[in-house]
Amino acid sequence: MALQDEGDYGWVLDYATTEAVKSAGQNAADLVVRLTSDPLLQREGAEVVRQTMATETTRSGARQAALLSLSADGAIRAMVGGTDYGDSP
Repeated sequence: MALQDEGDYGWVLDYATTEAVKSAGQNAADLVVRLTSDPLLQREGAEVVRQTMATETTRSGARQAALLSLSADGAIRAMVGGTDYGDSP
C-alpha cells in the first residue's frame, strides 16, 4: 500500500500505514494514527541523505543510502529510505 507523491515523508508514511493495517485491519473505521516523526528532522534527514549521496557516491561506490533516527524511548523521529521516494520500489 504505497503512498505516492509524499516527498520526504513517503517512507515514514508507508511504514505507519503498514503498521496501522497490521494492528487494526484493512477496513478499520475511524482509525486515528499518531506519528512520532519530527517534520524538521524528517526534512533535514532527507536532505542529508541527498547531499551525502551527491558528494560521496564516487568515493564509496554506494548507489543509495538510508537514515533512521530514533528517540531514547525508541520512537521513530525520522525515516529516509533513499535519495528520492518517487524512485523507490
